[in-house]
Amino acid sequence: MKIINNQSIAKPLSKTLLVITISFFALTACKTDNKKEEISIPQIEKLEIQVLEDKVISPEKDAYKKLTSNYELYGKWIISNSVDKKGYVYEIYKKGDEYIGVITKGDYTMENLNKKGNDYFIEENNYGEFYRIDKKMNMTLFDRDGDLTSTGYSAKKVD
Repeated sequence: MKIINNQSIAKPLSKTLLVITISFFALTACKTDNKKEEISIPQIEKLEIQVLEDKVISPEKDAYKKLTSNYELYGKWIISNSVDKKGYVYEIYKKGDEYIGVITKGDYTMENLNKKGNDYFIEENNYGEFYRIDKKMNMTLFDRDGDLTSTGYSAKKVD
């Protein structure tokens, strides 16, 4: 499965139906002459109007929903960086010998992974980044220079 590039501009719309009940009240106007007139309140009319509301779903989130329905969740981790104090949830999905990693923050970035032993290499990555997952599903992050733990990266398994 080839994943769509996250820079797609198209935004498919999902329509949801919203019923709005509007009540109209009207009062009759009073004349300004000296004659006293009764002010009558007309009957209240109820009108139901159907309004279509556009809900924007990004193509990335749509692809993520399809992925989760067609692939099995292999593992889930919180990846954080102690230097910049940021983190995100990372999931890996499996179908046969195919592995897809997902950063579930923002645009649901998906990356195809090539599994070699316990290492999961990110396809088309210029920095040689990969994940090493042991038998207990503990993850360590690497790039071509080695273990990224020394640069503040860590991954905590989510049960």
